Amino acid sequence: MEAGQRRGLVSDLLPAFLLPAAIFLLILFHYHILPFGELTLLFSDLDSQYVEFMAEYRRVLLGQGSFSWSWNAGLGMNFTALIAYYLASPFNFLLVLFPEKGLPLAVSMLTLLKIGCTGASFAWYLRKHCGPGKWFLPLFSSCYALSAYTLGYAFNIMWLDALIWLPLLCAGIDRLLSQKSGGMVRLTLLFALSFISQFYMSWMTGFFCVLYFITQALIRSIPFRALLRSGLRFAVCVGTAAGLSSFLLLPTFFVLKNNMGAFGQSSPEAGGMFPFPQILQKLFIGGFDGIKDSLPHIYCGIPALIGAGLYFTRKQIPARVRLISGALCALLFFSFWFAPADFFWHALDHPSWFPYRYAFVFIFWLLSLAYEGSIRTENSRDLLTACLMVFSLFALSLVYRKGDRSPVLLVNLLFIAAYAAAGFLKNRRIRTGLGAVLVSAELLLSGTLILSDLTGGYTPLADYLAFHDLYRERAAAVMPPEGEFCRMEKREHRNYNDPIGIGFPGISHFSSTASARQTEFLKRLGFNCYATWCTYQGATSASDALLRILYEFGESGKQDSLPALAGIWRHPAQFPLFFFADDAYARYDFHAEMDALTRQNEMLRLLDQNVSGDFFEPVPVQITRLENLTADGAETYSRIDPDRSAFAELLIEDVPEKSLYLLLPGASLNVTVLAE
Repeated sequence: MEAGQRRGLVSDLLPAFLLPAAIFLLILFHYHILPFGELTLLFSDLDSQYVEFMAEYRRVLLGQGSFSWSWNAGLGMNFTALIAYYLASPFNFLLVLFPEKGLPLAVSMLTLLKIGCTGASFAWYLRKHCGPGKWFLPLFSSCYALSAYTLGYAFNIMWLDALIWLPLLCAGIDRLLSQKSGGMVRLTLLFALSFISQFYMSWMTGFFCVLYFITQALIRSIPFRALLRSGLRFAVCVGTAAGLSSFLLLPTFFVLKNNMGAFGQSSPEAGGMFPFPQILQKLFIGGFDGIKDSLPHIYCGIPALIGAGLYFTRKQIPARVRLISGALCALLFFSFWFAPADFFWHALDHPSWFPYRYAFVFIFWLLSLAYEGSIRTENSRDLLTACLMVFSLFALSLVYRKGDRSPVLLVNLLFIAAYAAAGFLKNRRIRTGLGAVLVSAELLLSGTLILSDLTGGYTPLADYLAFHDLYRERAAAVMPPEGEFCRMEKREHRNYNDPIGIGFPGISHFSSTASARQTEFLKRLGFNCYATWCTYQGATSASDALLRILYEFGESGKQDSLPALAGIWRHPAQFPLFFFADDAYARYDFHAEMDALTRQNEMLRLLDQNVSGDFFEPVPVQITRLENLTADGAETYSRIDPDRSAFAELLIEDVPEKSLYLLLPGASLNVTVLAE
């Protein structure tokens, strides 16, 4: 590469990296989020899963754990699968540069870095696909990097890698179709990086790459034989990349295969999932509608719509090319609405929360067409026509928009008018500066509005540090020496992954790679478990002994616990990790339907057959007050009106020097128990 080409490349990529990163920094500053204030970006899965898994991954990278197995979750877990699902991004190697207490800051910095790299990646693709050097290239790159998808789903930090790899993969496909040397090697490595860094999202990028390959082959009118050769080379690249990444993908496949129905889900019935015109509001500022039961987050700036209007009306672009490009655009748009297509895009899975996870591929394609349409026109009249088309689209979206429309109406109209006015400016320097200001202002406003819906759930840094510091100190005080093993747990929890985040062997855990059999086992023992999560709630002295939970953190312990240190209680009765029992114990039907305390009674009798009585005995319970409940029997209650809350007041006699356990079989997850 010559010096002039290198300078041109830097002049395109550097602004495309810095501009979206700077806008995101301003948004963080506005909301006092790290590194500028007391809030963190920890929200939803980023708070309850990613940051806690990052803590364990950082220890492993520093030689303080194993890449294959961790005892700090459940009864032990395959850590390789968890790395593949949550942590395999190459950006996560940077975690070693931060202290463990600095992980919330690391999250902000990694998010910032990924947003900048997303902009640079898209700029690289536009430069390779359309040619170098248009002044507005960094602006379109910023629209891609700061779309509603990026900011709305940034708490799923692993997904951001897919936005980086997608443009590079498409640029690699262009090179492969152009028969340039080195194309296969480059594309193979890019696919391997995509598979390794986030295999789940690579399904979406991979399928789009197939569609992109077909679309570009049709646009270029590649002869049939040449197309077959290119198709074979493309398949070899994908297959080789899958082989290179199999060291991580195969263990993950077998873990997920035995998980909570991760494979083999039934396809939904054919039909639409929402009134189709409603999606139009999602193309404009103010269309963000949350992270659950929402429409696809496809807003990526008004320039995307103006540019797309220019693309589809430009006579310089052959009608056949516009038809092929429009067909792919329509297919992606249709996928949002048609339930079986949406199911396919999600890797034949029904997503829990966070719908339309593949929306970024539509954003990529729309902006690609918009940029190509923009570089083919210098005619102000064409720009005005495109702005009028966008205005008409916006007016149509208002018909289906809910809530107060006046602020949204004014903001979008002002920006559409401003972009139209900028196109009539003759002075290129002023037009360039005004365009940069308008795009930056629009993305800043949009990002601020999106985060305003989320900041109420952001975790304060002080709360995060206080909790982790307290329990890290307590765990360190009783951690057994190397070569010995015990488990420990706590009554208070910040989230289900506290043990792995703080760094002690506990049973609480929540992840998509959690063992379904393990969860079912713990649930049948009486622990509060469901689907892919489990907590220490529901523990008894017997279950503590069976699972070798030697220490319990809390201001008070069970009545048969012994105080060890301040806030730490020791359970005196413990089974060894490997213990001998009569063969009747091996034949015990653990899956028989019964409540947890009855099951524990039977198991304990099998272990000590000299004892004929029960270890757990019922205590008298007196019903003193019922609201919206009927007592159907001694231990069964039914809600009268299912739409109203219910209340039960029970009087239980205290039994001196004995632990009392409250058994709520069949209770829903939102039961609250109050004690006086």
